[in-house]
Amino acid sequence: MNNLWAFGDSFTAGWGCTSEFEYYKKYYKEGDKLWVELLAEEMGLTLSNIGKHGTSNDYIIDSVILNWKKIKQNDFVIIGKTLSHRFDIPIKSEKCVPIGLADRWVTVLDKFNLEKGYDLFNKEEFETVVNFNYHFASNPLYKERQNLRYDFLVKELEQKQIKVYLWDWTSLHTKLKFNTIQMDTNNEFIDAHFSFKGHVEFYKWISKKIKNENKII
Repeated sequence: MNNLWAFGDSFTAGWGCTSEFEYYKKYYKEGDKLWVELLAEEMGLTLSNIGKHGTSNDYIIDSVILNWKKIKQNDFVIIGKTLSHRFDIPIKSEKCVPIGLADRWVTVLDKFNLEKGYDLFNKEEFETVVNFNYHFASNPLYKERQNLRYDFLVKELEQKQIKVYLWDWTSLHTKLKFNTIQMDTNNEFIDAHFSFKGHVEFYKWISKKIKNENKII
């Protein structure tokens, strides 16, 4: 059986809708699934979900590269882009035990996590990270560079006769309104990630795109 490979951030990993989250514990109903699980079932494929919460485009690209030899002819690959101003800093702290190449980094999000930052870096390193985040991380040139790399990976995978679909929630969320955890709980949880209903809606939307052979979504 061929695989459905899913690479991306929390919208691929399923933030809120897996067992460690309070939303899941309170609102999960039998049969609720992530969009990637629903899609794999429909396509009759084995799911390999490589999504990771709060990650960067560099991490996502690294993940594709690290799994390159495992991705076989006639597999399907879905890559979800994330925010271009997220960037990774190498982990040096002995408190962190890296598992693999792509796990040796901490991703700087919209606001750098102060507690984590002080724990992992000294004062000078921490200030450098904050200053870079403030002055440079949002420059559109980073997005151009990341898009260039994504486009290259898509073309190379297609050369291996692998069907690849690229999507970007950072542009989709302004155009399409999938049900969110906040909407589903009537503001009990302030969270813009897909609810279980949202996962079904997004699954139906992306399934239609795949059937229509829309490569770049």
